[in-house]
Amino acid sequence: MLRRFSKLLTPFLSCLFVLGCVSKKHASLLPQALDGFNEVKSYEMDHSIYIAMAGTECLAHSQYRAPNLARTEFTYPLSMSVVSDGKAIWGAIPDYNTCIRMPLDSEVGWLTPERILKLQSPHLLLVGLLESYDYKAVGVRGILCGKQKVVFKLTRKAPPENPFQAPRAKVWIEKDTGLITRIQNYDRRGERKGRTRLGKYVEIDGIWLPREMRMEDRKGDLQALIQASNIVLNEPVPNEAFVYVPPDDMIVLDQLPEFGPPPEVLFLE
Repeated sequence: MLRRFSKLLTPFLSCLFVLGCVSKKHASLLPQALDGFNEVKSYEMDHSIYIAMAGTECLAHSQYRAPNLARTEFTYPLSMSVVSDGKAIWGAIPDYNTCIRMPLDSEVGWLTPERILKLQSPHLLLVGLLESYDYKAVGVRGILCGKQKVVFKLTRKAPPENPFQAPRAKVWIEKDTGLITRIQNYDRRGERKGRTRLGKYVEIDGIWLPREMRMEDRKGDLQALIQASNIVLNEPVPNEAFVYVPPDDMIVLDQLPEFGPPPEVLFLE
């Protein structure tokens, strides 16, 4: 009886032991996983964005050149252009003959131009991440199921200035592949907020990028699903792509109205 009990208990004891043993090799997984994101200097890709609350799928095409040139053309269900020319972000809706202009150095609550720029592509949310956060490998999960993931705890180096910046987070990285698969947000009290799942990775010119980002609320309910296709990395993007000149008769509004708190599923910066 004791021998049988010992056999049953051994896997669980092993699991507890491994959870507490995080090596220096494990600790290097996070910066290595982010290296690929930082190597993206330009891209072009198509997006499908499903917004669960509205039950609507949006289609878009994006172009980007580091550090702050970007263009996203939404083609469905509404025609809209979002262009960053390096000095300002333009948001134009031709059907309403209206355009909004935001200087890149402006602050409008949590929805700043920098964050609009980063939200145009999932990978931009992770660029420069470790400049703002301290990190520590805190354990290994999935010991018994065979697909091990190293878990990192992230803490902001300075108090967040606004609610868009999560004070704390955890990041799951596959031990074998070194790919980020899950990000969990926490508030200042340590209570769980929204989470993001990254998947369907594809290797392009030696860089691994997720083709799918699933954004969920604290209960795990889907809030948005972003899928990328036809991805081209680090190829020249013409300067004309990042120029926007509104028509003479278009209404141009400076700044955006103040928004309420950001959706909890938005990750970090």
